[in-house]
Amino acid sequence: MSKELPQDIAVIGFNRYETAIHTANLSSAQSYARARGLPLAYFYADTQVMAEAIVTFWLLNQTEQRKVLADLKKRVFTEPKKPTKG
Repeated sequence: MSKELPQDIAVIGFNRYETAIHTANLSSAQSYARARGLPLAYFYADTQVMAEAIVTFWLLNQTEQRKVLADLKKRVFTEPKKPTKG
């Protein structure tokens, strides 16, 4: 038995979620993510860049995740901030 939802049901279900006709409950969202082989957080990312970062981080093993997180925290919290272009 395939773990994937039938395409027409998955598209309709998620489109209804996206258009706020229905809000997906956590269990449905988890099933949807699992069927696509993606972390649940991917579907809740505010931007495409954040979604890519979530998947990339998720693909690392736990030891690598800890190293990347430590490096990221160091960059964000200890290095001087550069002015943003606006």
